Amino acid sequence: MRTRAVAEFPWPETTAYRAIRAAPAEVLAVYADFASQAQWVPELVASRMLAREAANAVRVFYEYEVAGPNERYTVVVTLGRAGETYEARWRLLEARYAWSG
Repeated sequence: MRTRAVAEFPWPETTAYRAIRAAPAEVLAVYADFASQAQWVPELVASRMLAREAANAVRVFYEYEVAGPNERYTVVVTLGRAGETYEARWRLLEARYAWSG
């Protein structure tokens, strides 16, 4: 796990690494199945793709179980690839509690 501060943003950027026995494209396919994420992401109540923003970017709604009313937020997830490396970037659009800057 690696974190770094991001100027004018309250949370750090976090990059998680984990070795698994799957091809990178297989991992990305599981991650990008937004309708199924609640089956394997702890505390995730729901997630669904709302719209396609570009060929490699989608607008996604998430709802997480938290104390009190659940956190609900919408992000644009942009997927990219450089060689054998895949990357997913989130841009927060709106949220019940989280600050979007």
